[in-house]
Amino acid sequence: MVVVLKPVSNENWCECTQLKVKPEQLNIFPAPVVYWIAESKYVDDFELRAIYSEEVLVGFLVFCAKLDKDDNYWIPAIMIDEKHQGKGYGRAAMKTLIQLMRISFF
Repeated sequence: MVVVLKPVSNENWCECTQLKVKPEQLNIFPAPVVYWIAESKYVDDFELRAIYSEEVLVGFLVFCAKLDKDDNYWIPAIMIDEKHQGKGYGRAAMKTLIQLMRISFF
């Protein structure tokens, strides 16, 4: 499975805000995507990506582009829309993100 991680931009941010998890997952992912978009404007280390399969938006993730004080990178949020869960998109997105981080930061 191939997914593409596209930066959240003027063209796709609104569509990203429509992504939702299943009601029973709200305790795991309680903050809506719009919260992460807003927070990224004040936390310089946050990078936002929209997760696409072909041209379909299936999810969203946040990662920190800088090392923390313990030399770790962070992935504060990853979510796959409730309509697209269970299809392998989350696993594919994590593999793609790890590759991106290896190329960009190591």
